[in-house]
Amino acid sequence: MLRTKDEVFEKFKEFKKMIENQKEKKIKIRRSDRGGEYFSREFSTFCDNIINQNILDKCIIITLRN
Repeated sequence: MLRTKDEVFEKFKEFKKMIENQKEKKIKIRRSDRGGEYFSREFSTFCDNIINQNILDKCIIITLRN
């Protein structure tokens, strides 16, 4: 459990390492609501090779298709 938002980056690195070791696959997509409160510059740099999908953008696309 996270106590503060500044713990997110370290926990994400632990999670990424665990998943990639267990599944032998890389995380390819990071989804966000574009709030930004959990993403620092360091976090964004770390995720440079991960595609960022914004949930709000996905909702707009889904709405337009219906």
